[in-house]
Amino acid sequence: MPNPTVSVILPVFNNASTVASAINSILRQTFADFELIIIDDGSTDESFAVAERMRDPRIRLYRNEKNLGVSRTRNRGLALMRGEFMAPMDADDVCRRKRIEWTLRHVREHPSLGLCGGWALWRGWGSLPFVARLPWGRDAVRSYLLFGMPSPHDAILFNVRTLKEHGIQYNEQLRAAVDYDLYRQVARVADVDNVPRVLMEYRCNREGLSNTRGQESLRRRLDGLREELSRLFEDVPDEATLRFHARVGNGGGAHDAEELAAMRDWLVRLEEVNGQRRVFPVEGLRWAAAMVWFQVCRNSAHLGWPAWQAWAHSHWARAYKPASSEWAGFFCSGMLARVSPARRKAQGNLLGL
Repeated sequence: MPNPTVSVILPVFNNASTVASAINSILRQTFADFELIIIDDGSTDESFAVAERMRDPRIRLYRNEKNLGVSRTRNRGLALMRGEFMAPMDADDVCRRKRIEWTLRHVREHPSLGLCGGWALWRGWGSLPFVARLPWGRDAVRSYLLFGMPSPHDAILFNVRTLKEHGIQYNEQLRAAVDYDLYRQVARVADVDNVPRVLMEYRCNREGLSNTRGQESLRRRLDGLREELSRLFEDVPDEATLRFHARVGNGGGAHDAEELAAMRDWLVRLEEVNGQRRVFPVEGLRWAAAMVWFQVCRNSAHLGWPAWQAWAHSHWARAYKPASSEWAGFFCSGMLARVSPARRKAQGNLLGL
């Protein structure tokens, strides 16, 4: 039997209520030449039994004798896989039907890519479902690493050749934010990009890894951002600056007009320093910063007219053209702040900074 083109790696740990939906979303992909490697990491619920009932010849089901953790389990999947490309999957999320088709097409059209990701539809985060738009274009995506993760992990397709040639795998010393670490490893040796499409649905799971180890995950992401900032600045940023940068990069809103101006000045400074040192592609960073600035202004809509002016009068308004849905979100946030006291505060602080 010939090797499949794509290997999907799905670790499972106590996901009995969601794993069937995750598996079905893979089995229904429009691109069918894949293997689905499911590894139960010592679940104490019915997760393994649920996976075992799924009947499809492309499924390869394994079970760890004891709980190894997500990084070691994913690395076991890397050792077992036979495909040219690897698609990670979480047991509490759902893929759109063309996730593999669209990312595979883009990677094949651009052989220099070590990975290709995309967008997610977020559900259950205390608001209506929303699409988290992220940059696309290799320079902008690489530059966005200065602000955070350029793509949801479940939306990415990795080129296995890149992983093998450079000995890249999940860091088993980390218990959280392993996706950001792996992405940065690949970006150091190959091009990275996104397709501007929704590839998966990211469901808020209060028992999920990013929630149960929230502070550990945040700490690791902050450490990664510190490393990226250290490429720009000779002096290592202090903790307060690092946290401020993370909140800006995540598109978190400002509490008042003064803080909004400080956020704008920080992004301007990043561009100015990069223009001198050329660490990131200049136009790519401008485009990424423009997307970040729009998110900041939109999540500061409770400030009213100053938030609209902050976007419209910035030079970034010429670099990034928001989608109609983004404008609608901006307008609705402002209107809700006028009628609801609960909305008269900064929005979008998903990192809890």
